[in-house]
Amino acid sequence: MSTLVYDVVFPDGTIKKYDAVNVITENLITNCGLDGYSTTTMESILNHKRDGSAVPMYNKYIDTKKGQRKLRQMTVGWHFQVKWRDGQETWVPLSDLKESNPVDIAEYATARGISEVPAFAWWVPYTLSKRDVIISAVNSRVRKKSHKYRLEISTSIEDAKRINA
Repeated sequence: MSTLVYDVVFPDGTIKKYDAVNVITENLITNCGLDGYSTTTMESILNHKRDGSAVPMYNKYIDTKKGQRKLRQMTVGWHFQVKWRDGQETWVPLSDLKESNPVDIAEYATARGISEVPAFAWWVPYTLSKRDVIISAVNSRVRKKSHKYRLEISTSIEDAKRINA
């Protein structure tokens, strides 16, 4: 994980600090273009498998020199069958998908009930909580349009009838 922090200057003059969490932000942005349609090359995750090198549940924690128990941070032994937009299906290691599509993998792991497995337990909760924070921040900045040119804009047929009356 990168520990670098960048100062980014936006067109309106505001300066914000960005760090390694931007991998999650970048994934969210690439999944939804300016027009609201998906633009990534990965279509879906079809299946998963693990081989003999995957960390077993009984070996989920490690003891540090200070006597603390920490989650083991390893993704070895896990592969995902991915369907691409061009129709191809390939098996991709978890380490690669975690870097390119962390939110998709975290949602898949949660849906399949494997988010407590050692390869996922150390990063899935963090990724999903950051996803929720980012989406919440974006939604709070989106302008709610109720008027245009000082005229109220209807949001439904019933609302249009009410405004017209």
